[in-house]
Amino acid sequence: MQKIKKLKEREEKIVQFVKERLKLYKNWILIYDNVSKFTDIQKYFPYDAHTWGEGKVILTTQDSSVQNNKYVSHIVFVGELNPKEKLELFTKIIKNGEDSPLTTIHLEEIRKFLEEIPPFPLDVSIAAYYLKVTHLPYSTYLKNLRDCNKDFENLQKNILKESGDYIKTRFGIVTLSLVQLIETNKDFSDLLLFISLLNSQNIPRELLERYKTPIIVDSFTYSLKKYSFIMNERPFPFFGETFSVHRSIQAIMLAYFIKKLNLERNNHFLQPMGAVLENYGEEIIEKDNQKKIRFLVSHFKTFLSHKNLLKNTDQISLENELGCIYYHIQYFAKAKRILEYNIGKSNNQSAGNNIRKARALMYLGSIHKKLGNHNKSQELLEQSFGIYKKFFPQDHPEFAQCLTYLGDSYRRGGKYKKAGIFLNKSLSMYKNYFPHNYSGIALTLTYLGNFYRMMGNYKKAEDLLKKSLSTYKKYIPEDHIGSARALASLGNVYREVGKYKQAKGLFKESLAKYKQFSSEDEARNIAWVLTCLGQVYVELAQYDKAKDFLERALITNKTLFPVNHPYVAWIGEALGHAHIGLGNYETAIRYLKQGLIVYENNYDEDNLATARILKNLGDAYFLKGDLKSGEYYFNSALKIFHLY
Repeated sequence: MQKIKKLKEREEKIVQFVKERLKLYKNWILIYDNVSKFTDIQKYFPYDAHTWGEGKVILTTQDSSVQNNKYVSHIVFVGELNPKEKLELFTKIIKNGEDSPLTTIHLEEIRKFLEEIPPFPLDVSIAAYYLKVTHLPYSTYLKNLRDCNKDFENLQKNILKESGDYIKTRFGIVTLSLVQLIETNKDFSDLLLFISLLNSQNIPRELLERYKTPIIVDSFTYSLKKYSFIMNERPFPFFGETFSVHRSIQAIMLAYFIKKLNLERNNHFLQPMGAVLENYGEEIIEKDNQKKIRFLVSHFKTFLSHKNLLKNTDQISLENELGCIYYHIQYFAKAKRILEYNIGKSNNQSAGNNIRKARALMYLGSIHKKLGNHNKSQELLEQSFGIYKKFFPQDHPEFAQCLTYLGDSYRRGGKYKKAGIFLNKSLSMYKNYFPHNYSGIALTLTYLGNFYRMMGNYKKAEDLLKKSLSTYKKYIPEDHIGSARALASLGNVYREVGKYKQAKGLFKESLAKYKQFSSEDEARNIAWVLTCLGQVYVELAQYDKAKDFLERALITNKTLFPVNHPYVAWIGEALGHAHIGLGNYETAIRYLKQGLIVYENNYDEDNLATARILKNLGDAYFLKGDLKSGEYYFNSALKIFHLY
């Protein structure tokens, strides 16, 4: 047969020879080892017993799609080793039949080392044989593994060959597969590079479809499965399909592209991927889906960890977007740190840079608003508003958002006239230009409701806050933090009009919702609602209960803010009111005077909050029997109230 010159004829003769030999034996086993794809062996596969005889076939392959072949009846997936199996395989190779036990210290070192090694037999075996021959420190081996050094890989091959005539390393297998994938479709090169820059776990198909078409992404994920690159696929109800790649494979992919494309010099390759990620972040934020926003954090952080490959401008843009993401999931300290660091870094006056700067200023201003730094908040938000007004039309979606934040900042800072103008203008813009931006509309309705409550227009406030809650319930997921805010705001309206039972129920519902969220802002929100509950119990003359809630809130806020902060003073004001009810007039006066000093230092002198605390001081002195002081504080409060 070897002498037959024609390849096709010789091949047919060899296959016929194998068939005849197999038919001579019963229960034969035929092994097809390391099959790239089933079509490679299709002509040589035993389809029927009449031609080939009775036997079994074993086929080994990386191609997980082979399970869909009608001739394959059973699949055994070679998965990850568990920690115990990794340790057993590693120590068996290291000891090579020696009976002497390893010391406890040595075993612990091995366990820690194996935590950094991919949990597959190949990787554990290579590491064990390599370290057995070279006696390298574990830390050096891990460094070489991360660097994907060519000399290191060649030495691995030589050691493996001497150990068992097997020379395929993880790097060699993955890079060969990458080459074959790229040859399949030129778009796969871009997608492979993109996923090597993201978090290896739970990569959303939706993100890749913003970069390439859904058909290309379908073909791409199918091909990844063929090479066993995908560890698992899982659907998220709020995100659609995602897939994961083992981090060791991902690291090799990135090392391959860094060398192949010389990415440290040619960082323009990453620019379109960074832009897709940034735009996707903006899109998810605009829809205000909290779960999706949280989901994106790890992908932004991983992409930004490759700073040596990113242009400075791309890095700033992505960091700013990450800051905005942190804002929306209530991680204000992280958001503030990123945005403050990046604002002013670039003097580029392009449209893209202007919008990024306005966006960063808007979010930073809103962070200061939430932290009670109202003057700083207004300063930053006015800068943001100025950029939007100068460079962008009124139908830009963030223009309305900036107006909402600025209007609420004016309200919190006691500038009620400006607050009403900006909040009403924002709501009008949303209705005219962005009627489907439900989260923006719901938030603006909440802030407007709070404004009208401060103005004493409780009917208008109630209507707006009910509309806000209705919008959240109808269009936005139930666990949205905005609904917790709207519930507490409506509770404050009912508290002030004497509907204490309804107010208490809303505060408790709001408190339960806030406790669902794990964020840096959770404690502040909970302290706010506890204070509101405390105020209800004051109105119900349940002063001991009120004191308990308010003291809990005060302890929390003192850990979050300085003692001269308006939020601390606000709780102190409520505690002063509770102590008046308990007859502790000196204690009440102490709390109220501390609050008055803070309000006078932070707000305009004709502020309603100041009037309210002056009135409470008048009550405390009057009930204490100091009528002269009581009259003084009552008159001071009346001067302000008359202005409204």
